[in-house]
Amino acid sequence: MRPTTLKQGDVHNSSNLVQIQGFDDERELSISTSTISFDDDHFPRNVIDDLDEIYTHRFHKRCINLTYLTLLSMTCGVIFWMIYWLTIDEDCQKLPPLYINFHNCKFPFIFEMLTFVSISFSPFLFILMIIFWIIFSCTNPIDRIRNDFVGFRLEGNQWKNQLDYYFKKKKTCFQCCSYQKRKKLIDRNFGYIILSTHGIIFDELFLLSSHKHILINGILIDNGRILKLVFKNCFKNEILIYLPDQIINPEVFQEVAKILKINLSPSSFIF
Repeated sequence: MRPTTLKQGDVHNSSNLVQIQGFDDERELSISTSTISFDDDHFPRNVIDDLDEIYTHRFHKRCINLTYLTLLSMTCGVIFWMIYWLTIDEDCQKLPPLYINFHNCKFPFIFEMLTFVSISFSPFLFILMIIFWIIFSCTNPIDRIRNDFVGFRLEGNQWKNQLDYYFKKKKTCFQCCSYQKRKKLIDRNFGYIILSTHGIIFDELFLLSSHKHILINGILIDNGRILKLVFKNCFKNEILIYLPDQIINPEVFQEVAKILKINLSPSSFIF
């Protein structure tokens, strides 16, 4: 029978669940052990639901942190202003700015500058906070992906290779946190990749979403074991997706290309 790639609308069996821990929000995530759909198997719809919950929680946390930062900036501005007026001397106000550092007015001058900086940042942070909360309340980036996507599960060495590629490309300055995150995901020994014309979800690590069609092209390399996706973000970017053995098939590749609305170079089909 010809293999078919099922999408979001299919039904999954919710009785086959495993508990996974170690996510950024320190909550448990229930994910089915199913993989990409073949014949009567179905991609587990709860996977994208749980990932939606994780990314929603993270964006909400960013909004909360930005709100705290805005309030902190405003509070510091008021406190610095009060300290400035409690420490300022009438003689200091008469001195030219060039002579402030050479007199006892240096301390009030510092708090005057801190007040100016805090008050200057507060309107910018306040506007940014409002924008973040509006985006969080009115839009969900994963909703654009739900309509039409291809999802599959990577296990063992394929999952490890995918993680090695991601963390090598990312090269964050917080190497300690990245190492711990990578170790937890490797110990889990599997992960999910969800591809759509409107975005890419790399398990709990990476989310790219847009209301426009962001995928430009796809190239199969290493005898079809790796899919190189070219997409538009702010600039033209590329990402390598390791593919499970079950979908390394010309017919499946054609269907994937149709769903993602991309061209796969005929020269890439090497078996």
